[in-house]
This record gives sequence, structure tokens and C-alpha cells, in this order.
Amino acid sequence: MDNSRGVLFVRGTGRVKAEDTVPIVLGLPTGIPNMKTAFDRAIKCAPGAVALTDAVVYQKLLSFLLFGEMGYEVEGTPLIDKGKKADASE
Repeated sequence: MDNSRGVLFVRGTGRVKAEDTVPIVLGLPTGIPNMKTAFDRAIKCAPGAVALTDAVVYQKLLSFLLFGEMGYEVEGTPLIDKGKKADASE
């Protein structure tokens, strides 16, 4: 991220939320959840966003005997690059 363009960054008006989860089958996870993937998905929720501010990360684990789900959930306020938003509309 280019800091010299800092005047073009504004905070979004609402918060975004996304997650990365994997199923648990027979008590074993079928993969490895990735926190970066959860952040990337949350950033993509807001057009022109380049980062999140005031971000919170939740670790999720839900298990019912043999089946369940585990992963990460990320919530935050998007930091929007006004220059990038204008480029995307062209």
C-alpha cells in the first residue's frame, strides 16, 4: 500500500464481515482454515477497500459428535482508496 496517497483513504460507513471455515467429519477437520483468507474476503465485500480498520477476529468451533465446523470470522470497517474506487468504475 502506497502511504504517499494517504489523503485518498477514507473509512467506510459500515462494517464488513467474512469467514473461512472447514468442515469437521468424524471428529477430524478436512482442512486448515486460513485467517488471511477471511481478511481478504472481508476486504472484497466493500468496493475500493484496501484494508480493514478496527478489525476483530473470532475463532469458530462448532462440533456435534461426529460433524462440525471450525475456522475464523473477521469483522471490521473497510479503509477505502478513493482512487482505486474511481479506477474500478472505468
